[in-house]
Amino acid sequence: MSLLRSKFEEVGRSLLPIIALVLLLAFLFVKPAADVYWRFGIGSLLLLVGLAIFLLGVDLGMNPIGDHMAVEVATAKSRWVVA
Repeated sequence: MSLLRSKFEEVGRSLLPIIALVLLLAFLFVKPAADVYWRFGIGSLLLLVGLAIFLLGVDLGMNPIGDHMAVEVATAKSRWVVA
């Protein structure tokens, strides 16, 4: 559960400046209807959840494979694989 929470925090820190900039520009220049803000908020929340779950899956599933491959390539007798 700690991994999932850290992924949510990581993705939240990454998305917050983008979301803030889009909202600022929309508020200052476009003036959309109120329902657009609600849809943008729901979409941003779904993006946060989806990215957090995706990155958690990458960390749990793909990174161990990459780490194992890196060790195997680095300790290989044949140096052409490294190049």
